[in-house]
Amino acid sequence: MRPSQPNGLPLSGTLGTHGHLRTRSELGQNTSDSASNIDAGLDAGGTLVQLAKDAVDATCHVPYVKAVTSILSQVMRIRDEIEANQERCNEIIDLVLLKSTTILQSLDTVYRANGAGAMKELKSDLGSVQRLVAISIDARKILNRLQVPESTPPLGDIPQALPASPEIFIGRDTVVTNLVQTILSSSKPRVAILGPGGIGKTAIGTSIVQDPRITSAYPTKYFVSSELSPTVELLENHIADALSIPQRERGKGLVSRIVDAIHLNPNPIFLFIDNLETVWEVENEQSKVDRFLDVLSGAGSKLAILDLDSSNAIAMFEKWTRQPADAAARELLSKFSGSPLAIKLFALMVKNGDKPSQLLSSWKKHGAKTLEIGGKHRLSSLEQSIHLSVFSPRIDDNGRLVLGLIALLPDGLSSSSPWFEGFESALPDNTSLDPNSSCTKAQFCFRLNNSASPAVTSLVELYIKTLTDHWNYTSSTSQHVIIPEMANIRGILLLSAHRKLILPSIGKASAKYADWARWQNIDDSVTLTSVLRLPIPSHERAGIYISLGSTHTRWDRLDAAEKAFTRALELYREAQNPLGEANTHKSIGSIHVRRARLSEAETSFSRSLELYRTVRDRLGEAKAHQAIGNIHVRRDRLDAAEASFTRALELFRTVQDRLGKANTYECLGTLHVRRDRLVTAEANFTRALELYSEVQDRLGQANTHRSIGDLHLRQDRLTSAEASFTRALQLYREIQSRLGEANAQRSYSELHLRRDKLDAAEKSLKRASELFVETQSQPGSAYCAFFLGKVYTRRLDLDKAMVAFSRALTIWQELGDSWGIAKGHQAIGELHLHRAHLDNAETSLHLALDIYTTKVEARPDEALTNRSIGELYLRRSHFDDCERVLRRALELDVAASSRVGQAQSHWALGRMFVKKGDHGPAESSYSKALQLFFATDDYQATLCLLDLGKVWALQGKIEESQASNLEILRAYWN
Repeated sequence: MRPSQPNGLPLSGTLGTHGHLRTRSELGQNTSDSASNIDAGLDAGGTLVQLAKDAVDATCHVPYVKAVTSILSQVMRIRDEIEANQERCNEIIDLVLLKSTTILQSLDTVYRANGAGAMKELKSDLGSVQRLVAISIDARKILNRLQVPESTPPLGDIPQALPASPEIFIGRDTVVTNLVQTILSSSKPRVAILGPGGIGKTAIGTSIVQDPRITSAYPTKYFVSSELSPTVELLENHIADALSIPQRERGKGLVSRIVDAIHLNPNPIFLFIDNLETVWEVENEQSKVDRFLDVLSGAGSKLAILDLDSSNAIAMFEKWTRQPADAAARELLSKFSGSPLAIKLFALMVKNGDKPSQLLSSWKKHGAKTLEIGGKHRLSSLEQSIHLSVFSPRIDDNGRLVLGLIALLPDGLSSSSPWFEGFESALPDNTSLDPNSSCTKAQFCFRLNNSASPAVTSLVELYIKTLTDHWNYTSSTSQHVIIPEMANIRGILLLSAHRKLILPSIGKASAKYADWARWQNIDDSVTLTSVLRLPIPSHERAGIYISLGSTHTRWDRLDAAEKAFTRALELYREAQNPLGEANTHKSIGSIHVRRARLSEAETSFSRSLELYRTVRDRLGEAKAHQAIGNIHVRRDRLDAAEASFTRALELFRTVQDRLGKANTYECLGTLHVRRDRLVTAEANFTRALELYSEVQDRLGQANTHRSIGDLHLRQDRLTSAEASFTRALQLYREIQSRLGEANAQRSYSELHLRRDKLDAAEKSLKRASELFVETQSQPGSAYCAFFLGKVYTRRLDLDKAMVAFSRALTIWQELGDSWGIAKGHQAIGELHLHRAHLDNAETSLHLALDIYTTKVEARPDEALTNRSIGELYLRRSHFDDCERVLRRALELDVAASSRVGQAQSHWALGRMFVKKGDHGPAESSYSKALQLFFATDDYQATLCLLDLGKVWALQGKIEESQASNLEILRAYWN
């Protein structure tokens, strides 16, 4: 099907340079009508409206009544306007008189047509209307009060008033500007504005008519509404009325007489013909319209085809309602695709008291029927507006089929391959679609009837096949095909579930869609749950449960995830599908990891590895090795972890999986940090970040930025660390990863602690703690409690610090996390030192040191524990033991490339030498510490300088001591 007009929709209006209109201002105004006259007019109008409604209801089956009905609807709207604004009563009464006269003119034409017998009752009713109007509203008296000049044409020749600019007009400024420029740049401009009903064609036309530039160039302007003209003859007569062509000069050659009247006028003339589809849509009138426009317009016409634009929907809504759009309003506005009529009807209903949430719920059930503000007129009912366009005589059954199929696609039909070609294959053999046509979106269309089922089935099959062919979301080719169609894919899957279309591979396609959705940070468990209601094969059902569980896991719904995975495992076992079992065991293992059930997680991952080897699935085997490696890291089996990661990387390279390689490089980077191989760690993180960027995995990028930030913090590169944390936090928020944001906030808190910004650190930790609780992350909660203890310790709020450290230690003990247990004992030991509880401090610190030397490779933490034990020995004046453990701490700091740690060890040695009375070695140790603190921009530099100044004072170096004191004062001042 190749519709003769763009969009397959009727011509809506034409703009050109023609005729003259006496406006109300030219006739003179007198608005002193009494309230009683207005009331009388309202009463008459009410009677007229009732008769009109009765006439419409009684004759809806009669030929040509569509046109007459449209005329009657205009009268009804006039009545509504009178009630809404009595100040405009006089002007509106003029329109009532004009339109009632036009009704009778139209009726004469209709009455002479076929089916005249069926129209007798309607003519009688309308005759009564005319008599009522004549009695209740004396036209001559009204015209006399308005001081109408003698030259005023007869009532039937009164031209239609020039429409006012739309009260609210948003988002079409560029269109108006372009059309005004087109009109002004041509000597004989001809412009046609086309588009579906309710898109705003009349609003654009009236904005052009009232544009100051047009008014300046065309002081004489005419407006003719074709909505009152079911035939070309009537349209010609209405234009002749506007041009004041006498009745005696009207005949068969009226169009030529119109052209002569235009050309003979000395001034430029502007003619705006609105609603041209009224006559265009009448059977046997289309060729006449074509000939009429050819004579009237000549050559050089320009088409302006309007597309829906949703970018200004919220602004339009808020302008009409004078209230902000809430979440429900925004969601519903997003479904209108920018249709001005839909937005306006929605706004008016809200303004009249309907709640957006209720309208949204109704829309989901009833669609376009929701938006109706009374009656079935095209401007008061979205469904009626759609119906008039879709069931136009110019659109045949195949055309409606095309529109109906497109209406099933929320984002419209893509013109790119393979979607467009596949869409055409779903159409009947004698139907084709022009890929250059703008008819690619019909969201407000209609529901296809059952006879269209084969076409719908073909469309669903197209989406299933394309999705299963392009399952790899890391492939750039597949990304170009799938990503733009995600909304349509979701719509097709929901359609299948709703219509119970049980097609081959629909379960597999649904699972692949879920993979794409998670990768794009779309939380859509609803679609999967809907498809699960279909009676599909067990192995496909199990695959959907796997995807559903992964979706729940991604958005921290761990109970629901575990339930879905368990059901998938049952189905795979029933189907004797070892590959499915392997995938499910791996997924269950990931839930155990999130809940810190490391033994259960290792069991699940090991079982999945066995099954992957059985079915010779190298990609699955690689993922299992990587998962087991992470368990080894958590359990401080670093050699085993490195072996697992190395094997995983080899397998990922073999199967050319870039995302898998990126994950493994990130894991290796974390492992190398634990082993203090910081340069190698950074190289691995950098490579992981490159690969994540290639496959556009934002979660992977965020995790790696955070890891790099932690590494830079370890290397005392605080500015670089902050930049990495900021980027990570931005990405986590973009993809709505609460667990990622929690980890980033926790890392930020450590940075704030290093800069002695305790309030900022506490704020970050409290936010992180909230997120860790929401995501059921016990390890995260433990780290937050630990660092909160650090904050309280620095503030000397030791009771709160003890509570926080004890909570962290308890969680780590429940998790069996050796590294965490050691950190908890070490922190509690330091707290006992602050309180001078030396025996308790010694017990806790030696518990921590024993774990670090026998179970965990963590040299920076082991060095910190040795420094604390050295402080304990110093308090007891055990100088030899003190120097021994502090020298060991310095060795560990050097091995770990920790400059802050080295500075702290030198500083501790300096304090020991001062207490021993060895001022020379003390000065040397303090000087080394001070250089390292300054190099790392560490807040402890000031305190170290204070100690060095004291040593200089003890040595009699007064000038050096005074200089150090001045430097300390500057530091505090800054």
